Amino acid sequence: MHLSPDCGNSWIRTNEGNTYESNPVHGSANWSIAVDHVQQGVVFLSAGYGAEVVFRTRDWGQTWVNTMDPPPGSPAPAPEFRFTNNVTMDPEDHLHLITTAHTSCRTSGNCVLETWDGGDNWRRKDSLFGWEEGGGARILRKDAWINTAYRGTALNNVDTHAPGGGNDQFSNALFLPGPDGAYYLAGTGGVTRSKDCGASWENIDAGNLQGLTARTMSDKKLFVGGQWNFLNSRVKWAAFNTLPEDASKPMTFADLPEIPGLQAVGGVFFLAYDQTNNILFASTEAGIFRMKIPQ
Repeated sequence: MHLSPDCGNSWIRTNEGNTYESNPVHGSANWSIAVDHVQQGVVFLSAGYGAEVVFRTRDWGQTWVNTMDPPPGSPAPAPEFRFTNNVTMDPEDHLHLITTAHTSCRTSGNCVLETWDGGDNWRRKDSLFGWEEGGGARILRKDAWINTAYRGTALNNVDTHAPGGGNDQFSNALFLPGPDGAYYLAGTGGVTRSKDCGASWENIDAGNLQGLTARTMSDKKLFVGGQWNFLNSRVKWAAFNTLPEDASKPMTFADLPEIPGLQAVGGVFFLAYDQTNNILFASTEAGIFRMKIPQ
């Protein structure tokens, strides 16, 4: 893991070791991150290939602990799964997190793991959807969470019959509503919106954007990007004040300037917006890029 103290001008590696044996965090594919919005220095990482668990640090990455596997010799059972997919934090309770699987659950049925004590204990929670590539979970509030997959989006394990699921494997921030109070997903079916806290979803881009994997927002604009669809490898944006109330009149998305080298290698994994400095960050297969967004 690397940390930037100056808006991306420089990056500091937070822990040592170059191999999986000496440093499981550095030797893993860290797909998803959740930064504690209450306690400074606490960060959770979902490590895919490699350690396959959720790691936690309380000192900005200097040291990490495996929160899932019981200590050697412990009578505690093994977790329902290893090979974690994404980790998401509750905007209302920083000790409440959910992690999804990039594989099947150990026992029958589909499941996620949930903690209410900041990762000290994880418990099985049934899930309507099993693992699908790119899918994941997001906590909206204490009593509402969504699970996304190719087939759609489920709210509290009830299928919402959304027009194409979200793509939350590479989640990296709290899942918050936009300035209009609605929630927005970017996924296989394009950009969808929920005005009732996830109970129903509507497509707002007329089906023009497919294969999306990333979204972020400012207080004025929505940004989306794609990992797998090369036509969508550019980051696109739309202003909230131009969004029609009627979804039959689709939102108009414009292209941001092309990210150098991106078209040749793939698309966007993460998007993040610095509201204080009005800077958009994009983590891509061509590197990490930033852009000052005019207001």
